[in-house]
Amino acid sequence: MSEKENATIIAAYVKAKSELAKVAIKKSATNPHFKSKYAELKDYQEAVDPVLAKHGLAITQHVTTNEGKVECNTKLWHENGESMESGVLALTPDKSTPQGVGSAITYARRYSLSSFLGLAAEDDDGNAASSGKKDDKKAPGAASDKQESDNTAPIDYDRAVMRISELTDECLERAELAPLTTWFNKHNKEIQAMQQSEREQVMEAFNTAKEQIIAKKEG
Repeated sequence: MSEKENATIIAAYVKAKSELAKVAIKKSATNPHFKSKYAELKDYQEAVDPVLAKHGLAITQHVTTNEGKVECNTKLWHENGESMESGVLALTPDKSTPQGVGSAITYARRYSLSSFLGLAAEDDDGNAASSGKKDDKKAPGAASDKQESDNTAPIDYDRAVMRISELTDECLERAELAPLTTWFNKHNKEIQAMQQSEREQVMEAFNTAKEQIIAKKEG
């Protein structure tokens, strides 16, 4: 549809987005290994749904898998039938297991929703960075940069802590440190580029995990 044909939803989107900019997204979930806080998908949904409904808007998300990647497309609907799309966000799961794919789906839905609506989780850790790859179709206010990756999405704070948690379980089971240190060395530059509070928590998580694995090996 042209902008003229989408005039109603665009007007509603602009009004809703100005209100959403003032909405605080709480980080209600805690990583069980390192007690770091993060916002779950439901935290975003509970914050945005009332604002969108006020303006006759609603969100749907379509998730598929394609050549090993999880693809998520977020769509904004107006009650009159007009719609706008975010474009496809594609992520490669860190692990090809049901848990790994499920984590990638949840992350893709959360990030696609937050970037489409210009949201940020409120916490001392700061705002999470973008992840994955998007196509060229953009909604007003959506992120404009296309990020490329070599099989895996760029690492932000949430993904780093989640991946360290997964690798800790894997390394403890195998009593082997190499998978954790290999991952850390690969993403060290991205970790060092994080905000100070985020970087310190990721480093603490990494060092704690390393100590646990070494203790298991020596035990």
